[in-house]
Amino acid sequence: MATQASSAIAIPIPDSTKCCGSRAYLVPPIAILVDVGLPLLLLTTFAVTFRMRRAMASKKQTVESTDEDTHIAPFTTVEVLSENVADTMQEVLTEHRPSYLWLLDFAFVSKMRGKSVSPIHRAAKAEKELLVLAFLPLKELLVRLGITSADVGLTQQEVERRQLASGPNRVVVGKPQSLLSLTANALLQPFNLLMVVIAVVTVSPPNSDWKTFTMVMVLLVVAIVLRWTEDMRNVRSSQTLQSPVVATSWVLRDSTEKQVSTEDVVMGDVVRLLPGNVVPGDVRIIQARSLSIGTAALTGEATPVHKKATASSAEPGLLEQDNLCFAGTHVVSGDGLCVVLRTGNETYIAGIAKALAAQGHMNAFDFAVRRIVYMFIAFVVVMVPLVIVLNGSTTGDWHGAVTFGLSVAVALTPQMLPMIVTANLVQGVRQLRKHKAVVKRLDAVQNLGAMDVLCTDKTGTLTSDQNTLALEGNQDYTSRDVLKLAYANSFFQSGLPNHVDLGVLAYGNKHGFASEVEADWAAVDEIPFNFERRRLSVVLQDLAGGSTKRILVCKGAIEEVLAVSTYVMEEDTVQPLDEVQINKVQQAANAMASKGLRVLGVATRSLDHGRVTVNAGDECLMVFWGFLTLRDEVKASAGPALCSLMDNGVAIKVLTGDTLLGAKQVWDTIGMPSTDGIEGHNLAAMEADQFLATVRRCSIFAKVTPQQKVQIVTMLQKNDHIVGFLGDGTNDALALRRADVGVSVDSGTDVAKDAADVVLLEKDLQILGTGMVIGRIIYGNTIKYIKFSSSSSFGNTFSILAAAVWLPFTPIAPIQVLLLNLLYNISQVAIPWDTMDPEFLKKPKKWSAKFLGVYM
Repeated sequence: MATQASSAIAIPIPDSTKCCGSRAYLVPPIAILVDVGLPLLLLTTFAVTFRMRRAMASKKQTVESTDEDTHIAPFTTVEVLSENVADTMQEVLTEHRPSYLWLLDFAFVSKMRGKSVSPIHRAAKAEKELLVLAFLPLKELLVRLGITSADVGLTQQEVERRQLASGPNRVVVGKPQSLLSLTANALLQPFNLLMVVIAVVTVSPPNSDWKTFTMVMVLLVVAIVLRWTEDMRNVRSSQTLQSPVVATSWVLRDSTEKQVSTEDVVMGDVVRLLPGNVVPGDVRIIQARSLSIGTAALTGEATPVHKKATASSAEPGLLEQDNLCFAGTHVVSGDGLCVVLRTGNETYIAGIAKALAAQGHMNAFDFAVRRIVYMFIAFVVVMVPLVIVLNGSTTGDWHGAVTFGLSVAVALTPQMLPMIVTANLVQGVRQLRKHKAVVKRLDAVQNLGAMDVLCTDKTGTLTSDQNTLALEGNQDYTSRDVLKLAYANSFFQSGLPNHVDLGVLAYGNKHGFASEVEADWAAVDEIPFNFERRRLSVVLQDLAGGSTKRILVCKGAIEEVLAVSTYVMEEDTVQPLDEVQINKVQQAANAMASKGLRVLGVATRSLDHGRVTVNAGDECLMVFWGFLTLRDEVKASAGPALCSLMDNGVAIKVLTGDTLLGAKQVWDTIGMPSTDGIEGHNLAAMEADQFLATVRRCSIFAKVTPQQKVQIVTMLQKNDHIVGFLGDGTNDALALRRADVGVSVDSGTDVAKDAADVVLLEKDLQILGTGMVIGRIIYGNTIKYIKFSSSSSFGNTFSILAAAVWLPFTPIAPIQVLLLNLLYNISQVAIPWDTMDPEFLKKPKKWSAKFLGVYM
């Protein structure tokens, strides 16, 4: 027993006093290194890495810009045409820069990394092929389309065969996301990937910690399920916005005209175009009678375009060809006969949709989140090896040092960040849904709060898109007789009433003109409006007392009506219209136009008894009665909404296809501060530096093209602005996709709604103001968690490091660190429902990794 006891007493016991005493000299410098040196080293590493990435991206952009024109797809004609036709087409195609080239520019600007641009190449090639068809002789075109005669059309058997081959004539705008893509989107979030890395590290041998792994993965699954559920709800909401109108077309088949659904129209069908008809595809005009096409949804031009049966070789662009019309447009006035060249997903508008779908664009939120994740990874990559080396060298237990390094990695990572961010975004989406806005991408909510520049159109957004008569200031030339004649012109014309006609009719109906006009006159004939004459005339039979007297009533642009007038009605007396009178009228009209009003002249001419038909040559020797002025009324909500946005730090830029004078008038009427404006043709002639200065200085951009809208948005983004874009036309689709947050409306085109991130169920800027506030609240609440979590994590980490230097054993296990973090984070679960101070909501809130580095 004694031997055994003696043996037990002989076991060596470490002298902790000696051990700790030898380390006491190392504690002060190591503590200083840990508390001061490591944070500085981490911040320096992150800053250098960030600068190097920006320099590399800038260099890559410079190199790619030299090859910008090489994106254009090569073009080869399929057939050998007659020599003179081939020469004409070669001249046009040589000058032709495809409209799709602005999509190619966008592919460059958005820095698509590894993404295919083949849809853009196909769109450019298809555009040139359409241009060839515009110049083909009609007989060759019909043969190429498999039509024996334009008077016969296709046979029903051939129509059925083509329908089976090509499917319904329907543009599929963006395929709905599949369950697989929604799941991948929910999984592959930057914060989620960071958590996966940490989870994998915790189970890596030889120190596998399955408890820590399980807790991390549970939090991760909760965040993924939450995001996936909300994404699915958003997809279903956006699908309800795609509500195609069932339209019909008159087609010629087997020598018989019949009315069919537009979805049943096939390539090669001969179609009759009538006022109000939707153009059923990309078509070539065969016959036209004063045919005017509304192209606002495609080009943004509010004024209808005159079409005829011959191509315009003077204008090399596809959209400028007089004998081509495109799907998505409609007939305003006149009639015509056309042959269908493309249907469904082969049309020009479908090509734009496909090219947009091929684009990948990271917005400001995506960039910021990625940088924050990079910073957390940088902290982990730098600190964990240092911790392992420091702990292993002082304790000699390298196995324990690795375990301790994992503890530091877990301590540095905000485990609930994916769930908190997703919960914040979901909360914002649900609030916006209550305010009649459908959010298609969760990230868009935060970008609304970060937005510091809003680019918006004018018509229908700032104005009501309804013309009303403005009588103040022009009583000398707008008598009741003038208004009655203008009403008769609009009332009896057979075409689809435009905004001007609707404004005149609304005023006349309100003042009892309808019964008077119907009692006094009956329609006999008309000369439809076209853009060469810019006038519309109707022939009316005088019904008073069985009279056979007939009168031609003309209404149109003031300068065009004056040009065909020889006399003027003054004080109920017809007087010669001399230069003095013309100058007087023009001065009065210019004064009205300077106020942003639209000025229309009214004139009449008595016709011979029994005259039944008239033509444009009869518009002469007319009596000028006066003019009327119309304005597009500003929405009552526009002024308060814009002022509220500006008071909250959002600059307003108006991008419109209308005139600069009209846009400035609307701007002043709303009560916005004085600003400069510029038209698109002036922008086109500018160098890059001058363009940048102009974009900074001006707030009104008139007569701008879709390309210029994208250039303006891109230039603002390059100057560190978060840009929102509000538009509803196909011509706005590219700018909607390019902006950090694209906003469209429920009444917009399907292409625009597909390109947008947020769709407003009402065209009201006040909804945007609400979304902006919600976005800033989301940002504030998310930043609260990041600051709370990061300060706690780093404080704990540095404390653990100091303890590791002092103590001869591993002070804390990874599972214990994770448990402490979770207990702390549970108290922060209610953050998404927290409020923010009014002062905080006054300025745009932009995500940035800099603030986090400085804060920590």
